[in-house]
Amino acid sequence: MSNNRTETPIEFMRRAVRALGNCNESFLEQYSVDELRAIVRAWDACGWDFPPDRWSKNQVRKAIRGRVPKFREDNAGNIVAARGVS
Repeated sequence: MSNNRTETPIEFMRRAVRALGNCNESFLEQYSVDELRAIVRAWDACGWDFPPDRWSKNQVRKAIRGRVPKFREDNAGNIVAARGVS
């Protein structure tokens, strides 16, 4: 969230559903609630509607540690990891 107010639980849940609702259940089962929260925060901050279960393992690992993945669109219109960022 870009402002200083506290996010309500329902606001977070809505964001989590947008981020994780279409992810494979087997992906979600790998992570704790706290790790999923970190993934949701990274998904929201990255600015791309690219599901976390399609990120690289390295991007997910870094997202859990607080790093936001970077993406770009290639010449064919596919979403790919930005160069120099794994």
